[in-house]
Parts: sequence; structure tokens; C-alpha cells
Amino acid sequence: DRLGRRRLVGAGALLSAAASVALAVGSLGAAGLFTGRLLAGVASGVVFSAGGAWMTELSHGVAPGTGARRAAIAMTAGFGTGPLVAGFLAELLPAPDVLPYVVHLALMAAVIPLAWRVPETVVVRSPATPRNRLRVPEHARGTFWLTVAPMAPWVFALPTIAFAALPAEIGEVNGLAIAYSGAITAIGAFTGVLVQPVGRRFGEERGAALGLALGVVGLGVAMVAVTTAGAVLLVIVSFLLGCGYGLCLTAGLRLIETISLPAERGALTGIYYALTYVGFAAPFLLAAVASRIDYPATLAGTAALAALTAVWLLVRAGRPIGSAASSG
Repeated sequence: DRLGRRRLVGAGALLSAAASVALAVGSLGAAGLFTGRLLAGVASGVVFSAGGAWMTELSHGVAPGTGARRAAIAMTAGFGTGPLVAGFLAELLPAPDVLPYVVHLALMAAVIPLAWRVPETVVVRSPATPRNRLRVPEHARGTFWLTVAPMAPWVFALPTIAFAALPAEIGEVNGLAIAYSGAITAIGAFTGVLVQPVGRRFGEERGAALGLALGVVGLGVAMVAVTTAGAVLLVIVSFLLGCGYGLCLTAGLRLIETISLPAERGALTGIYYALTYVGFAAPFLLAAVASRIDYPATLAGTAALAALTAVWLLVRAGRPIGSAASSG
């Protein structure tokens, strides 16, 4: 909002390339691995917030919500394609610790110059300091904290349970652990893309509630998969949890688009993504709780929390959404 979209997306893309270099070196020691993960996280945060707002603004003049859907599709395509391609490269070709990162570097070298040609959308820069920017605007607080915030952690909690937590509980498939994990990730991500038009028909809160309901069903199937070591069932779980991911992600981005002014959209999008990142802790939390009770019971408790969130979103669905246009 202060520096413009293109400049930050370009910087984030360069950081992403630097992360791949560090991760490739990480095969020699843990320091490179931790450095690469840190750089990748910073790059993701920068590009998701600035890039999401940029894509929304580039979609000005089309149907409401189109920009949010495009941003969600772009991000999800990366989440799906990256693990799938990297998984098969690492599983089937030589130099598995280096080759996936070399491919990523080649792609970044091609796309960074192309991204720099995209028009800047921030004409009037926000005068607010970074500290003041990282606050939810007063006109948006009701919708953000009562609707967006409770739903946000489920955006990534659902798919990470499928691709990070459950494969370790179920075991390898014909010795293809890396490729299998990549395929499971891709199924969830691409399902999240395909299901997004469905959410548009239901509206933001009801669409997210539907996603959480499908997540509850997916967690129920996951309980069976863990109990029976059913690797095939994990495909169904990934599909259902991917539906929840796509519906919740797009609902949140559409709400951000509705309640934010252009000068505050980047910051508010960043706050939203920061809350979604909480969901990445789901596999760790599941493992910590499962050390005291069995894993199916832990999944059942997670499903109950998702169901309660869905009910809350349905309660909120009848409330008016504070539009930035009406307040500005």
C-alpha cells in the first residue's frame, strides 16, 4: 500500500529464488535448510499480500469477486503444481536434493521479467506508517474479526492435515513416499481451484460453511484411513479437505475485497493471510495431542471444532457485511 504492488512482488520473487539456492545448499547441512525455509516464508508473505491485492486491482471493472478468485487460483496452482512436479523429480530423477530447486530457479528467471511489465495499480500511496497499517480498519472490524478471523486458520489447516500429517500415519505407498506426498498435495490444491465457482453461488459465509462441512466429512474419512492404513482413502480425504480449502480461501478473499478500500487492501490481505498461516500448525498440534490420546480421537476433536465454526458462519450469514465503498 505504501510502496506499490509491483516493487514488492518483484522483491518477493527474488527472495523466493534465493530461498531455492539456500534449500539446495541445505542438503549439505541444516543451516541452509533453515535459512531457505525462512526466506521462502518471507517471500510467500510478501507475494501473497501484495500480489493478491495487485491481482484484485488488475481485475477492476469485471464481476465482483473475480479478482479474489484469480488470486486464489494463482496461489493454489503454485501449491498444487510445485509439490507434484518437485515430488516426481525428486523420486524419479538424479540429484533429488538439488534438481527441483534448479527447475524453480529457471522458472523464476523467466517469469520475473514478465511480471515487471505488468502495470502498477497503486497510484496514490498510503501515508500510514507500517505500524499503523497492520491494523484492521474500524469500518471492517466487525466483519473481519467475527467472520473472516474464525474461518481463516481452516484455510490451511484442512489441506496440511491431508498432505503433512496423514501420510506419516498411514505409511508409504510402494516405496514412493515423496511422489505420493506430492500427488496428495496436488489433489487437494487443484480440487480447491475447481470448487471455487460453487462457493460463489452460496455467498461468502455459506460457501465457507459448506467448505468446513466437507472438511468435517473428510476428517471422518481420515479417521477410517488411519485406523485401516487405507492409502486409497487418503485420496478421498485430500479431495474433501481440498474442497474446504478452496471454499474458505476464496470466501475470505472476497470478504477482504468487499470491506477494504484500495489504500488498505494490501495490509488487510496480509493480516488475513497471517491468520490463515496459523493452520499450518495443525499437523504439529495433532501430533502433540495424539501423544496423549489416539489419533482418530484427535481427528474427531478437530472435526468437532470445524463443525462449530461452520455453524457460527451460518449464524453470521444473515448479518450485513460492512462495505468499504459505503464507509468511504
